Amino acid sequence: MLESLDRSRPAWHADAACRETPGVDFFPDRGENSRAAKAVGAGCLVRAECRAWSLEQDNDLAGVWGGWTRTDRRRRRQATVRPSSGHARRYSPGAGWA
Repeated sequence: MLESLDRSRPAWHADAACRETPGVDFFPDRGENSRAAKAVGAGCLVRAECRAWSLEQDNDLAGVWGGWTRTDRRRRRQATVRPSSGHARRYSPGAGWA
C-alpha cells in the first residue's frame, strides 16, 4: 500500500526538506504559528517545484508547501500585476507571470 503511494508522488518529493524535519508541524491549525514550517520550505532545494505543485492543487489544500500557507497561495493565485500598458498579467503555475 505505501509503495503505491510513493509511486504516485512527484519525484521531487524525495528531495523535500520537510521529509527530514519531523519536529516541524507543516499542517498547523488555523491561527497556529506556521513560521517554522515556512522557514523550512523557504530554504528547501525543491521549493520552486513544491510551490508550483501547490498552486495547481485545489484552493483548500491544507498545510505549508514550499514555504507558503493556504493564504499565501490564495494571494498568489489572485495576484494581478498591471504594467504601464494597462494589460493585466496573471501567475500561471509552471509558466510564471504571463
